[in-house]
Amino acid sequence: MFGFDGLDLEVALGVGSDDFAEEGFDGGGAKGDQEPDGVFSALLTALGLVAALASSMPVAISFVTRLVGIMEAITGKVFQLFQVFYHAFLFLVEVENPLLLYNGIMAEGFQANRLVPISKRGDWWWPDYDQLALVGILRESGVRGGMGDIDKMMVFVKDRRVVVHAGANCGIWTKRYAGLFDKVWAFEPDLLNFVCLNLNVREPNVRVFNQALGAWPGRGVMQEETPDNCGALYVGTGAGRGVEIVTVDDLGLTVCDLLQLDVEGYELLALRGAVKVLRELRPTVVAETLRGHAGRYGYDPETIYRFLSDLGYVRVEKIGADEVFQYGG
Repeated sequence: MFGFDGLDLEVALGVGSDDFAEEGFDGGGAKGDQEPDGVFSALLTALGLVAALASSMPVAISFVTRLVGIMEAITGKVFQLFQVFYHAFLFLVEVENPLLLYNGIMAEGFQANRLVPISKRGDWWWPDYDQLALVGILRESGVRGGMGDIDKMMVFVKDRRVVVHAGANCGIWTKRYAGLFDKVWAFEPDLLNFVCLNLNVREPNVRVFNQALGAWPGRGVMQEETPDNCGALYVGTGAGRGVEIVTVDDLGLTVCDLLQLDVEGYELLALRGAVKVLRELRPTVVAETLRGHAGRYGYDPETIYRFLSDLGYVRVEKIGADEVFQYGG
């Protein structure tokens, strides 16, 4: 087995030609062939490692973990880069959508030798930079008991078949909705929040989308209002990570009992892309109506009231920063 800076990889990794044979690779050619040497031998060995990795996820994790130890004996710079691969591999095991993590590398880069700068806080995976959103969202959602905003909203929801939730953030509200509705459609345009959403919400009745809801299909750019609040990101223009925008009407819904929008001022645009659903399916609408957020898109909360009133909706309750609307009152 070939070595690396004096290291015998067969010994260091704990795998040899017999291991490869068990995986269906014998490390050589037909009987009677001479032992391959040089570059060809190294290539066959590499193929054997790939075959061993492909056989099962536990074998792969074990291989990567051992290989990290080997890289520690090489230069610090190479080892640092390899750690990125190692953490990426562990996340690929845990996250449902591996391509999401690839996009994460391209868009977000890495900090502190981690592919994605997130960590677990109590029961929840959460962006490391956030200092404001978690406590407030836990309180509002009611996941720790008591009467949360969701419980107050649900008084106005007749059936509990389908909810469309825009601004799902890291999944605390989404997880509660999973226990209340037959089906949850959750939209979160920010990539880092979306990674956490995938990790936090595994219920089979939830579909998650790394998209924004808007007035028409297209592209937008994610921007931040403050650098320490993962709940204050919004769709804008200019510099930033691009995000796909879709409309509620293009989702092909045949049932919708609640449309909940917490999208930092983008509520009116999301409603304009939901006219067909609002007219035909008549869901209860919950929309955040903060004047400062609406102002960044050139309208005020009264514009939402008029828009929904023209579609037959009546404002029936205010819960914190959210307004509740029902068809016909």
